[in-house]
Amino acid sequence: MQQKGSVSLWVGWADSGQALDDYVEETHPPEGGYLSSFARDFRIRYYDEDFREAEVLVEPASGIRQMLDGFSYAEIVGPRFEQHYGKPLPCGLNAVVLIYNFSYGVEVEEARTPLLRLHFVGVSSYLP
Repeated sequence: MQQKGSVSLWVGWADSGQALDDYVEETHPPEGGYLSSFARDFRIRYYDEDFREAEVLVEPASGIRQMLDGFSYAEIVGPRFEQHYGKPLPCGLNAVVLIYNFSYGVEVEEARTPLLRLHFVGVSSYLP
């Protein structure tokens, strides 16, 4: 799933920034290894934490470009994801997860917990 120049995008709703941070933060399970709830739920075996951005927006966004404003490469990937997704977002979405140099293979499209839900949008190049 590692792929230089690619970025994978998830959007959704989170109760708080702490809920999203806890969800994407790697843990140290007793059986060993490092895995986040996010990685387990989306069946991701590995991604480089240094290339992940995750944020809960102050105000919910109505479009992907608006959601990605302020993220790395937003001016490039915003229009690309908007064209790919091709429709307005459901109301109330406030959570964004981006993983760079990663091409998610769509094992799972959506994950939910009591404090958040995330939907996989797609993969795009972040290169100009």
